[in-house]
Amino acid sequence: LRNERRVLQVLDGLEGVPEFLDHFRNGEDEYLVTSDCGPANLAEEVLHHGPYPLAPGARGLSELAAALARRLADLHGRGVIMRDLSPANIVIGEAAPSLIDFGIASYDGLYLPGATHGFAPERQCHSEPPAQADDYYALGMVLLFAVIGLDPVIVDEDCDQTRVKALQTIGSRYGQRPAGLIGLIADLLSGDETTTRAAFLRLLSGRCNDRRRATEPLPKIDAFRPGLAADVTGALLGDLLQRTGEVL
Repeated sequence: LRNERRVLQVLDGLEGVPEFLDHFRNGEDEYLVTSDCGPANLAEEVLHHGPYPLAPGARGLSELAAALARRLADLHGRGVIMRDLSPANIVIGEAAPSLIDFGIASYDGLYLPGATHGFAPERQCHSEPPAQADDYYALGMVLLFAVIGLDPVIVDEDCDQTRVKALQTIGSRYGQRPAGLIGLIADLLSGDETTTRAAFLRLLSGRCNDRRRATEPLPKIDAFRPGLAADVTGALLGDLLQRTGEVL
Protein backbone atom coordinates (compact mmCIF):
# COMPACT_ATOMS: atom_id res chain seq x y z
CA LEU A 1 0.00 0.00 0.00
CA ARG A 2 2.85 2.39 0.77
CA ASN A 3 4.42 1.76 -2.62
CA GLU A 4 1.06 2.23 -4.31
CA ARG A 5 0.51 5.51 -2.47
CA ARG A 6 3.95 6.69 -3.59
CA VAL A 7 3.20 5.82 -7.22
CA LEU A 8 -0.30 7.35 -7.17
CA GLN A 9 1.16 10.61 -5.89
CA VAL A 10 3.62 10.56 -8.81
CA LEU A 11 0.66 10.04 -11.16
CA ASP A 12 -1.45 12.78 -9.57
CA GLY A 13 -3.69 14.50 -12.12
CA LEU A 14 -3.17 11.84 -14.78
CA GLU A 15 -6.30 10.67 -16.58
CA GLY A 16 -7.15 7.00 -16.30
CA VAL A 17 -5.72 6.27 -12.84
CA PRO A 18 -7.39 6.58 -9.41
CA GLU A 19 -6.94 9.72 -7.37
CA PHE A 20 -5.17 9.23 -4.04
CA LEU A 21 -7.47 10.31 -1.20
CA ASP A 22 -6.18 8.93 2.10
CA HIS A 23 -3.86 6.41 3.72
CA PHE A 24 -4.33 5.52 7.36
CA ARG A 25 -3.78 2.86 10.00
CA ASN A 26 -6.42 1.24 12.17
CA GLY A 27 -4.80 -1.00 14.73
CA GLU A 28 -2.29 -3.22 12.94
CA ASP A 29 -3.95 -2.75 9.51
CA GLU A 30 -3.34 -0.07 6.91
CA TYR A 31 -5.88 1.20 4.39
CA LEU A 32 -5.48 3.10 1.11
CA VAL A 33 -8.43 5.18 -0.09
CA THR A 34 -8.74 6.15 -3.76
CA SER A 35 -11.41 7.52 -6.05
CA ASP A 36 -13.81 5.16 -7.82
CA CYS A 37 -13.02 4.39 -11.47
CA GLY A 38 -16.06 2.37 -12.51
CA PRO A 39 -18.40 -0.54 -11.76
CA ALA A 40 -16.53 -3.51 -13.28
CA ASN A 41 -13.08 -4.66 -14.37
CA LEU A 42 -12.26 -6.11 -17.77
CA ALA A 43 -12.53 -9.71 -16.57
CA GLU A 44 -16.06 -9.12 -15.29
CA GLU A 45 -17.00 -7.14 -18.39
CA VAL A 46 -15.93 -9.94 -20.73
CA LEU A 47 -17.73 -12.50 -18.55
CA HIS A 48 -21.03 -10.60 -18.76
CA HIS A 49 -20.85 -9.23 -22.32
CA GLY A 50 -18.60 -11.67 -24.14
CA PRO A 51 -15.29 -11.18 -25.96
CA TYR A 52 -14.51 -7.93 -27.75
CA PRO A 53 -15.28 -7.97 -31.50
CA LEU A 54 -12.57 -7.20 -34.02
CA ALA A 55 -14.92 -4.89 -35.92
CA PRO A 56 -14.53 -1.19 -35.00
CA GLY A 57 -17.18 0.24 -32.70
CA ALA A 58 -17.93 1.54 -29.24
CA ARG A 59 -16.90 -1.84 -27.84
CA GLY A 60 -14.29 -2.85 -30.40
CA LEU A 61 -10.93 -4.43 -29.71
CA SER A 62 -9.01 -1.74 -31.61
CA GLU A 63 -10.55 1.01 -29.46
CA LEU A 64 -9.66 -0.89 -26.28
CA ALA A 65 -6.11 -1.52 -27.54
CA ALA A 66 -5.48 2.14 -28.41
CA ALA A 67 -6.91 3.36 -25.09
CA LEU A 68 -4.78 0.97 -23.02
CA ALA A 69 -1.67 1.86 -25.03
CA ARG A 70 -2.28 5.54 -24.25
CA ARG A 71 -2.66 4.75 -20.56
CA LEU A 72 0.64 2.87 -20.48
CA ALA A 73 2.42 5.58 -22.45
CA ASP A 74 1.22 8.16 -19.92
CA LEU A 75 2.55 6.03 -17.05
CA HIS A 76 5.89 5.56 -18.76
CA GLY A 77 6.03 9.28 -19.45
CA ARG A 78 6.11 9.85 -15.68
CA GLY A 79 8.70 7.17 -15.12
CA VAL A 80 6.29 4.50 -13.82
CA ILE A 81 6.23 0.88 -15.02
CA MET A 82 3.00 -0.80 -13.92
CA ARG A 83 4.24 -4.44 -13.87
CA ASP A 84 0.74 -5.77 -13.09
CA LEU A 85 -1.45 -5.12 -16.11
CA SER A 86 -4.19 -7.75 -16.13
CA PRO A 87 -7.97 -7.87 -16.76
CA ALA A 88 -8.58 -7.61 -13.00
CA ASN A 89 -6.64 -4.32 -12.87
CA ILE A 90 -8.38 -2.62 -15.80
CA VAL A 91 -11.63 -0.88 -14.87
CA ILE A 92 -14.07 -0.26 -17.71
CA GLY A 93 -15.63 3.14 -17.14
CA GLU A 94 -18.19 5.05 -19.16
CA ALA A 95 -15.64 7.07 -21.11
CA ALA A 96 -12.45 4.99 -21.20
CA PRO A 97 -10.63 2.27 -19.26
CA SER A 98 -8.67 3.07 -16.12
CA LEU A 99 -5.71 1.27 -14.55
CA ILE A 100 -5.71 0.32 -10.87
CA ASP A 101 -3.48 -1.55 -8.39
CA PHE A 102 0.06 -0.16 -8.46
CA GLY A 103 1.29 -2.17 -5.48
CA ILE A 104 4.28 -3.69 -7.31
CA ALA A 105 4.80 -0.81 -9.77
CA SER A 106 8.29 0.54 -10.36
CA TYR A 107 9.33 4.18 -10.01
CA ASP A 108 12.74 5.75 -9.56
CA GLY A 109 14.44 2.39 -9.20
CA LEU A 110 12.20 1.20 -6.35
CA TYR A 111 9.69 -1.60 -6.82
CA LEU A 112 8.31 -4.64 -5.03
CA PRO A 113 8.85 -8.18 -6.33
CA GLY A 114 5.85 -10.01 -7.72
CA ALA A 115 3.95 -10.91 -10.87
CA THR A 116 0.53 -12.09 -12.01
CA HIS A 117 1.26 -15.44 -13.64
CA GLY A 118 -0.26 -15.68 -17.08
CA PHE A 119 0.13 -11.97 -17.79
CA ALA A 120 3.72 -11.25 -16.70
CA PRO A 121 6.66 -11.97 -19.03
CA GLU A 122 9.28 -14.58 -18.22
CA ARG A 123 11.88 -11.98 -17.25
CA GLN A 124 9.57 -10.51 -14.61
CA CYS A 125 8.79 -13.97 -13.22
CA HIS A 126 12.56 -14.38 -12.81
CA SER A 127 12.78 -11.09 -10.88
CA GLU A 128 14.81 -9.26 -13.51
CA PRO A 129 14.85 -5.43 -13.28
CA PRO A 130 11.67 -3.78 -14.59
CA ALA A 131 11.48 -2.62 -18.21
CA GLN A 132 8.75 -0.89 -20.20
CA ALA A 133 8.62 -3.97 -22.44
CA ASP A 134 7.15 -5.87 -19.46
CA ASP A 135 4.02 -3.73 -19.76
CA TYR A 136 3.96 -4.21 -23.55
CA TYR A 137 3.93 -7.98 -23.10
CA ALA A 138 1.17 -7.80 -20.50
CA LEU A 139 -0.85 -5.62 -22.88
CA GLY A 140 -0.60 -8.35 -25.52
CA MET A 141 -1.88 -10.97 -23.08
CA VAL A 142 -4.71 -8.68 -21.95
CA LEU A 143 -5.83 -8.00 -25.52
CA LEU A 144 -5.73 -11.71 -26.37
CA PHE A 145 -7.93 -12.38 -23.34
CA ALA A 146 -10.32 -9.64 -24.45
CA VAL A 147 -10.75 -11.05 -27.96
CA ILE A 148 -11.03 -14.78 -27.11
CA GLY A 149 -12.42 -14.63 -23.58
CA LEU A 150 -10.04 -17.29 -22.24
CA ASP A 151 -7.48 -16.99 -19.45
CA PRO A 152 -3.84 -17.67 -20.31
CA VAL A 153 -2.54 -21.22 -20.08
CA ILE A 154 -0.18 -21.55 -17.10
CA VAL A 155 2.27 -24.45 -17.33
CA ASP A 156 3.96 -25.08 -13.97
CA GLU A 157 4.62 -21.34 -13.60
CA ASP A 158 6.76 -21.44 -16.76
CA CYS A 159 5.99 -17.97 -18.10
CA ASP A 160 7.64 -18.61 -21.45
CA GLN A 161 5.43 -21.66 -22.04
CA THR A 162 2.47 -19.37 -21.36
CA ARG A 163 3.75 -17.10 -24.14
CA VAL A 164 4.20 -20.02 -26.54
CA LYS A 165 0.70 -21.32 -25.80
CA ALA A 166 -0.71 -17.85 -26.45
CA LEU A 167 1.03 -17.67 -29.83
CA GLN A 168 -0.21 -21.16 -30.67
CA THR A 169 -3.74 -20.06 -29.83
CA ILE A 170 -3.42 -17.07 -32.15
CA GLY A 171 -2.08 -19.26 -34.95
CA SER A 172 -4.85 -21.82 -34.47
CA ARG A 173 -7.61 -19.21 -34.60
CA TYR A 174 -6.27 -16.62 -37.02
CA GLY A 175 -3.65 -18.38 -39.14
CA GLN A 176 0.11 -18.71 -38.98
CA ARG A 177 0.73 -15.19 -40.35
CA PRO A 178 -2.05 -12.99 -38.93
CA ALA A 179 -2.35 -9.41 -40.08
CA GLY A 180 -3.92 -6.31 -38.54
CA LEU A 181 -4.58 -6.06 -34.83
CA ILE A 182 -4.16 -9.79 -34.21
CA GLY A 183 -0.74 -9.59 -35.82
CA LEU A 184 0.18 -6.73 -33.49
CA ILE A 185 -0.88 -8.81 -30.48
CA ALA A 186 1.38 -11.60 -31.73
CA ASP A 187 4.22 -9.06 -32.05
CA LEU A 188 3.69 -7.88 -28.46
CA LEU A 189 4.21 -11.49 -27.39
CA SER A 190 7.11 -12.17 -29.74
CA GLY A 191 9.81 -11.93 -27.11
CA ASP A 192 11.85 -9.61 -29.36
CA GLU A 193 12.24 -6.16 -27.79
CA THR A 194 12.41 -4.28 -31.12
CA THR A 195 9.35 -6.03 -32.53
CA THR A 196 7.43 -5.56 -29.28
CA ARG A 197 8.15 -1.83 -29.09
CA ALA A 198 7.24 -1.29 -32.74
CA ALA A 199 3.90 -3.02 -32.17
CA PHE A 200 3.20 -0.88 -29.11
CA LEU A 201 3.97 2.34 -30.99
CA ARG A 202 1.60 1.29 -33.78
CA LEU A 203 -1.16 0.66 -31.24
CA LEU A 204 -0.41 4.02 -29.65
CA SER A 205 -0.77 5.76 -33.00
CA GLY A 206 -4.16 4.16 -33.57
CA ARG A 207 -2.93 2.33 -36.67
CA CYS A 208 -4.06 -1.06 -35.47
CA ASN A 209 -5.31 -2.63 -38.68
CA ASP A 210 -2.82 -1.66 -41.38
CA ARG A 211 -0.05 -4.04 -40.37
CA ARG A 212 1.24 -6.37 -43.07
CA ARG A 213 1.38 -10.11 -42.42
CA ALA A 214 4.21 -11.41 -40.28
CA THR A 215 7.07 -12.97 -42.17
CA GLU A 216 7.66 -15.63 -39.51
CA PRO A 217 4.85 -18.17 -38.92
CA LEU A 218 3.56 -18.66 -35.40
CA PRO A 219 4.31 -21.89 -33.50
CA LYS A 220 1.88 -24.69 -34.24
CA ILE A 221 0.00 -26.83 -31.74
CA ASP A 222 1.23 -30.42 -31.77
CA ALA A 223 -0.96 -33.05 -33.40
CA PHE A 224 -3.50 -34.52 -31.00
CA ARG A 225 -2.21 -38.08 -30.70
CA PRO A 226 -3.77 -40.92 -28.65
CA GLY A 227 -0.93 -40.68 -26.14
CA LEU A 228 -1.56 -36.96 -25.65
CA ALA A 229 -5.28 -37.63 -25.24
CA ALA A 230 -4.47 -40.13 -22.50
CA ASP A 231 -2.19 -37.62 -20.76
CA VAL A 232 -4.89 -34.92 -20.85
CA THR A 233 -7.52 -37.35 -19.57
CA GLY A 234 -5.26 -38.48 -16.74
CA ALA A 235 -4.44 -34.90 -15.73
CA LEU A 236 -8.10 -33.89 -15.71
CA LEU A 237 -9.09 -36.96 -13.70
CA GLY A 238 -6.31 -36.29 -11.21
CA ASP A 239 -7.41 -32.68 -10.75
CA LEU A 240 -11.05 -33.75 -10.37
CA LEU A 241 -10.23 -36.33 -7.71
CA GLN A 242 -7.97 -33.92 -5.82
CA ARG A 243 -10.51 -31.10 -5.78
CA THR A 244 -13.34 -33.48 -4.89
CA GLY A 245 -11.26 -34.71 -1.96
CA GLU A 246 -10.67 -31.14 -0.84
CA VAL A 247 -14.40 -30.39 -0.92
CA LEU A 248 -15.29 -33.55 0.99
